[in-house]
Amino acid sequence: TKIWYLTEEAKRPVRNAIRRFEDRIARIVGGDPFEAPLGETGKTVLFRRRSKRTYEAIIRQASGKTAVTGWMMTEWNKNGMTIGGLIKDISTSLDLHGTEGEMRDLLWNTSAETLAENPFYKAAQAKGDEALARQIRLFYHLETDEDIRGLAKLLHRRVLPSLGKEYDRVFTVPENEIDFGLLFRSGYRFCHRPYFAMKGSSHDLCELNPHTKRGVDAGKDEAPPTSFKDYLALFKKAPSDPETGHKEE
Repeated sequence: TKIWYLTEEAKRPVRNAIRRFEDRIARIVGGDPFEAPLGETGKTVLFRRRSKRTYEAIIRQASGKTAVTGWMMTEWNKNGMTIGGLIKDISTSLDLHGTEGEMRDLLWNTSAETLAENPFYKAAQAKGDEALARQIRLFYHLETDEDIRGLAKLLHRRVLPSLGKEYDRVFTVPENEIDFGLLFRSGYRFCHRPYFAMKGSSHDLCELNPHTKRGVDAGKDEAPPTSFKDYLALFKKAPSDPETGHKEE
């Protein structure tokens, strides 16, 4: 067995990283966080708001040990994670089987029938935080027109609703035209098309469905393209458009 000793200079960044880790935990725990017990898993998510729509979180284990999560940087969001991103991050950290598997399935597939059982939604209701509850309903595509209007007013940004069943179709849109911030803010979920399945497809295109709010990060080469401007024109009569008085992108 070999033992490696760090020099004082090498220890400094390690100590700094540990201090930032401990400061982050203290900031969340001491900041009157939302508490979301994950059923019978013995884990509880403690999370706090960093901005109007982003959150940071820690997972408290049954043993009392704490693990940091929800600190994912993305090009459209560098100040924490949206509640949807946080829910996805927490769900993928759970085991596939047993009580964790059941909770993972609930977090990923919450429906109108199981919304009241969702630990994040219960946490929002416990604090009477309607803004968070609306963001969670939006993530699960259970939003109402009033939710769309309320979120647009809160964020001072456009929020796209789900269009009706008649729009349940795929639009192929050039990737470099898309406002991904708008789509993620509106609750879109994207799937990745792996390279082994890319024959006849291009990552210069994306597929968008305005009814299901599903997207794919690649599009078929032969599909007739729709500009992102024309895609947004589908929502012209939607409840979150300019006549509601919020700021346009």
